[in-house]
Amino acid sequence: MQDLLRATNGKAPKVRQLTRVLVMAGNLRTDIEVCINQALGEEALRRAAGTDYSLTEKKIIDTLSSLVPSAALSYSQALLDVAQADRISFRGPALELREALRETLDHLAPDDAVAAQPGFKLEDDQKKPTMRQKALFILRSRGMAKTALEAPRDAVGIIEGSTSSLARSVYSRSALSSHVAQTGAEVRQFKMYLDSVLSDLLQLHVSGVPVSGTGSKKA
Repeated sequence: MQDLLRATNGKAPKVRQLTRVLVMAGNLRTDIEVCINQALGEEALRRAAGTDYSLTEKKIIDTLSSLVPSAALSYSQALLDVAQADRISFRGPALELREALRETLDHLAPDDAVAAQPGFKLEDDQKKPTMRQKALFILRSRGMAKTALEAPRDAVGIIEGSTSSLARSVYSRSALSSHVAQTGAEVRQFKMYLDSVLSDLLQLHVSGVPVSGTGSKKA
């Protein structure tokens, strides 16, 4: 359409040139209609599954898709799973959310870069930096104030601890319905924590700031 507009606005529009542009546009019509129908179908599926993404969720998916595609897939899968009203187990989405966070942290804060910090010390019974230490490393490298670090640090700890606990839990048949409801609420809760943490890690609230690794890896 832009080519057609330029052709018609010329000092002496030529019929042959206009015809050529129209033929090109006609040839693209089928592909465009297929793309439109595909997009409408995907949107209908998302709405049917209850996954009409929020603005924050959309930003997270878009950013991770270009930065850590596998993390974007885990996060997207978790959104689909959590939205299922008849779900009877929430281990899957809990682990998908944890994996999305872990892969993001590994990309932005490689183990060797975190361990190279002056005064770094491994936490008890750990052989490598924890997710919480990686998150602190990333946020400190961006100059975040000490008091502002507490919320994302605690949120990462909640996500890490809750998913580990959920993965080890054994459902009691006599209390299955209450257990499912409880774990479902728990997963939705730390999904909110995850959204907040990823927004900080990916700098979604900072306009025009590219996200890249703070260590040896780059986006």
